[in-house]
Amino acid sequence: MDSREVFGRGKNNALWHTQRAEASSDWSDWASLGGWIDHPVVAYNADGRLEVFAVGPDQALWHIRQTMPGSDWGVWASLGGWVANPVSKFNLDGRLEVFARGSDNALWHIEMTSVCDGWNDWVCLGGWVDTFTVA
Repeated sequence: MDSREVFGRGKNNALWHTQRAEASSDWSDWASLGGWIDHPVVAYNADGRLEVFAVGPDQALWHIRQTMPGSDWGVWASLGGWVANPVSKFNLDGRLEVFARGSDNALWHIEMTSVCDGWNDWVCLGGWVDTFTVA
C-alpha cells in the first residue's frame, strides 16, 4: 500500500489533513483535527502511528497521535515548554525526540520515556540558535 497523508494549518488555525490510501486513489476530503496550532511537524512512532507536533497558542509544544496505525486520532496534549520551530526525529533506540528553539534562543529537546509511550522533561542543549536542522 502506498498511502500518503498531508497536514496543514487551516484558516481557523486548526490542524487539517487529507489522505490518499493508494497511488491510484483519490485524495480524501480535508478533515479537521482541531487545536490551535502553528508550525506542525509529523513523525511516525515505532509502532506505525502518526504523531503530529505543533506550537500551541501558549507557545508550548502540543501533540496529537493516532490511536492505532491508520486509525482515528486521539486528543491534543501539551508537552509544555516555550518553543519555536519544532523538528521531530527518531533517536537511536526508536523513541521519538523533538528539538525546538526555546524562549532563551537555546536549543532544547524532549524525548519519549520508552518507545511509543510517555515523555521526559525538556532538556536544554545550550547554544544560541535562530534556525537549525537535525540529521
